[in-house]
Amino acid sequence: MDPGLDRFRTLLAFDIARLLRTDFNITVPLVFHDSEYEDKDRELIDELAAEWNVQISFLDICQALLKVDRNTLVLAHGGPGLPIRSIIVDITREEGGPAGFFCEDIPVIKTIKEEAKASRCWGFDHPTKRMAEMAEDYEMDDVCRIDKWKATMYLKRHAIKDPPREGLAGRVLALFT
Repeated sequence: MDPGLDRFRTLLAFDIARLLRTDFNITVPLVFHDSEYEDKDRELIDELAAEWNVQISFLDICQALLKVDRNTLVLAHGGPGLPIRSIIVDITREEGGPAGFFCEDIPVIKTIKEEAKASRCWGFDHPTKRMAEMAEDYEMDDVCRIDKWKATMYLKRHAIKDPPREGLAGRVLALFT
């Protein structure tokens, strides 16, 4: 994975948390999962959190996944042995998916044959038919794309057009790498 994308996702998460706090008076904690964070990286993230007044935690994969629900904006990219996009789609299915997803582009896949072809092209965390149906099933739109990294931000339509009355309280930003 491009280290620029990893840094971008981290700064994006902090920017979103800061924007929600300063413009909407909503505190959103950040949950980080990355088995490869070095101590110096954690220290820098801790310093940034203190400077920007953002609550953070570093959790193992199981604990981090348990934090994901319908109010979570997930910033995730798959890696070897961890098909994170498929896992998130599955664990949030009963709740109608996460609030949003910033991840590798998810192509349209209508058939099992197309899914099999995608698995050969992508290797790990390949897109699945169920993942591709997420946009329709969870009423998500792709709101921005970064072509260089083949990454897209998907957000639920109702959250974009008609934010919930209760605001964004209880929201969590979760980063998986």
